[in-house]
Amino acid sequence: MNRQIKFRAWDNVDFMTKPFTLEEVVMGSVRFTDKDSTLMQYTGLKDKNGKEIYEGDVVATLRGNRIVIYDEPAFFLAKSLLGYLEVDWFSTPTIDEEVIGNIYENPELLDNDKVIK
Repeated sequence: MNRQIKFRAWDNVDFMTKPFTLEEVVMGSVRFTDKDSTLMQYTGLKDKNGKEIYEGDVVATLRGNRIVIYDEPAFFLAKSLLGYLEVDWFSTPTIDEEVIGNIYENPELLDNDKVIK
């Protein structure tokens, strides 16, 4: 199964774009006004509610909130707010955890390592 390569962008001020594909950028239907925008790639996974999971998302898990990050060479990890890395819950196409925000629009989620459900 091939996953769709999608992104979203944060303008580093106050706006998150809707998801878009590379093809849309090439065709010119998506344009960036801010060259310093932060791109976040879709992981190919969805949370328990069917919401797509992107880099920079904060996911509530049984062990606390986790930040989704991309790690070389080519896979996504869930990083504890305390600095630990976990990969066990990324083994299934749909995970039981829930996206509760992202590090750009919800920086307050980075203040603790508590489960917020």
